[in-house]
Amino acid sequence: MRRLATLLLVLLATACGGGRDSPERTFESLLAALAAGDGARVHELHDADYQAWLVRRVRDVRGRLGEGESAAGVLEGPHETAATFSDGSLEEATGRVALAHSMIGRQREWFDSASVVDVVLDGEQQATIQLRGVDGAERQLYFVKEPAGWSYDQYRHYHEALSRQ
Repeated sequence: MRRLATLLLVLLATACGGGRDSPERTFESLLAALAAGDGARVHELHDADYQAWLVRRVRDVRGRLGEGESAAGVLEGPHETAATFSDGSLEEATGRVALAHSMIGRQREWFDSASVVDVVLDGEQQATIQLRGVDGAERQLYFVKEPAGWSYDQYRHYHEALSRQ
């Protein structure tokens, strides 16, 4: 019941344009957007560099598929399909790709059940959220402060994960 109440509050804040005034609220907003399948909101909650990359990726794949290049030669991984990129407007496709590429979305069950252990601010522009799952595992998520508010830094998350391998 508590999780449902929290989700409803986050959805209300998101609908009112909030949800980015802290790294924790951005994380909660991202979970709510993923749960709702709101790709446009997922895209919006990522940092500007990642947002720009997603738009470039969608344009590139749409163009290559439109020129007749095979999907097998264009798509990168099982989470990508030709329809994800080709159907609807550029904005709709970008939202679908944001959902498909979300590192948090692919492991949403773990993140939904995780608790925030600590939030570490690195100056005024960056933050790390330390999470602990019900399995006892700990993970870090990275956020950056931008003009629109706090944003999830998926690039840093990805690169930090690679450096630990």
